[in-house]
Amino acid sequence: MKEGRREESEGEEGLGVTSCSVLNVAAGKAPMQSSVAEGGIPQKAVDGSSSTSFTTDTCTLTAQERQPWWYVNLLEPYMVQLVRLDFGRSCCAEDQPAVVVVRVGNNRPDLDSNPICNRFIGLLKEGRPLFLPCNPPMPGAFVSVHIEGPPGVQLSICEAFVYTDQALPIERCPSFRDQPPGSTATYNGKCYIFYNQQPKTFDQALEFCRSRGGSLVDETNPALQGFLSWELWRKHRGDSSGQYWMGAVRDPEDPNNWKWINGRDVSVSFWNLPGGNENCARFDGTKGWLWSDTNCNAGLNFICQHRPQTCGKPEQPPNSTMVGNTFSVGSMVEYRCDPGHTLVGPAQRSCLESGFFNEFPPTCRSFDAQARRRYWFSYQLPLSKLRNYYVYHENHLHYSCSHVKSPPCHSSQIYFSSISKNTFASNVDILCSSSDLECGLPAPIRHGSYSLINGTRYYLSQVKYECDPGYTTIGRAELVCDLDERWNGPPPLCHRE
Repeated sequence: MKEGRREESEGEEGLGVTSCSVLNVAAGKAPMQSSVAEGGIPQKAVDGSSSTSFTTDTCTLTAQERQPWWYVNLLEPYMVQLVRLDFGRSCCAEDQPAVVVVRVGNNRPDLDSNPICNRFIGLLKEGRPLFLPCNPPMPGAFVSVHIEGPPGVQLSICEAFVYTDQALPIERCPSFRDQPPGSTATYNGKCYIFYNQQPKTFDQALEFCRSRGGSLVDETNPALQGFLSWELWRKHRGDSSGQYWMGAVRDPEDPNNWKWINGRDVSVSFWNLPGGNENCARFDGTKGWLWSDTNCNAGLNFICQHRPQTCGKPEQPPNSTMVGNTFSVGSMVEYRCDPGHTLVGPAQRSCLESGFFNEFPPTCRSFDAQARRRYWFSYQLPLSKLRNYYVYHENHLHYSCSHVKSPPCHSSQIYFSSISKNTFASNVDILCSSSDLECGLPAPIRHGSYSLINGTRYYLSQVKYECDPGYTTIGRAELVCDLDERWNGPPPLCHRE
């Protein structure tokens, strides 16, 4: 689900967030709640249907509890930007305000140990959505909703939406006319197409996937196994006998060993025991989607694994021109600012195999000194004191002075000013950055770390992110503290290589 409108929070201090080209990653995922009343099971909050009034057909409901909770397992970590909650029942009696807390993280949600994304204190109205942004965006696979007060209330959610701009949309995946409707899912930068209407032998399934630029699933880890098991369960709720080929075969040189079709040993496995003597492997629906060895000539369903084909059209900042009309993997786009504006950020971006452009889109800043004076203060300085100056833009001379010591500026700050080419002046206005402009601590990332390049968080300070060995950086690795006292973009993700 894509959203392209401005989402205005009713959370703390009316905090707003612009949600552009973001995806709801909660739909169809694995939910849980503290209790169930009147058939209001937790899955009804992520079934894709909402309601403007309470009904157990589409809304969850807990029993009366001291602090009821609901959570969704997104199956992989995302940078969560915004959580929208469509509440089913009003809360609370006698106009008592509810205390709603949204947490995002990777720990067990029922332990209340994950960081708080946002908190809302006020009346919950039946069918009315509540928008709670995470500012800055927060990483995590679990998003939980807790009512921390007053005690003895019920929690009801008709639909929960978790938005991020770092999820791979299925529109970037390969698409074929003969694939079943709704058969594509994405996980960790890859596309998975589930074929359940044309059974094939192992060799036929492998050749079918390869002919379309893909492969049978040729890797695993606990998180990927969990994702595939969940998707298979969703597709076969009423048919536990579903069977799907996977890309693992018995090693012909060592019958006790199994290899992936890419030649690597199967070092992590999820076998159903006891095993047999067959030479191919399948996801076994009769065994909770654990693995079973299988006769390679059996006719089974199969899953094709693909890389994305495109990154989609990238964001284009205001007051700019974007050069490039193809957005396939390996392509590049270039940004150029309109006259009177300067580029802040990367001038070029490349479409990566992950289906995302590297870096984050730049901005085109105006040379409007009046707008800058909201954040900067000025004073006059003789031209003779200016040093290290150079031209920033063809219409104005822009001076950068790194060693001006006259008050109220400090020698460690950076100063800017400009005068027209046709103006003669013995003094110019110097705009000095305020020492009060300071960004918060950078957001942490999973499987990586960050360092403050110059040891500060003041305006124009930089933070650099690095991923752990074995992980690759998706997104912009270096961010700058901006005039609004925020880092100029979300942190990157670290994906396993």
